[in-house]
Amino acid sequence: MMSLDNNIKAIFLIILGMFVFSIQDTLIKLMSDSINIYVIYIVRSIVGILVIFTYCWFYKIQLIFKTYYPFITILRVTIFFIGFSLYYFSLSKISLPEAVTLFFVSPFFCNYKFKIYYG
Repeated sequence: MMSLDNNIKAIFLIILGMFVFSIQDTLIKLMSDSINIYVIYIVRSIVGILVIFTYCWFYKIQLIFKTYYPFITILRVTIFFIGFSLYYFSLSKISLPEAVTLFFVSPFFCNYKFKIYYG
């Protein structure tokens, strides 16, 4: 059973993560007029890799770059890349509140389409 301390820690980390993503979206919106969105995307990826490697090094966690499902992994990476490319492109073209709202509402649209297609 989870303790109260773990619940509070989890809530804090979720709020912190949402804060970081809101700052990221704002910075992307501000920089997208003068910098190509793929340069922003690459810098974001490099920063993310450095944070992950630093965390794993600090806590002595071994990274394993091995998959038993290479096709699914490549498909997932491709869809992730296309999705975030379109999200960053939308941030550069529409207002920030509209883009963020559409980002968080998209799972509802996906579930609705799934229900229509598969009953």
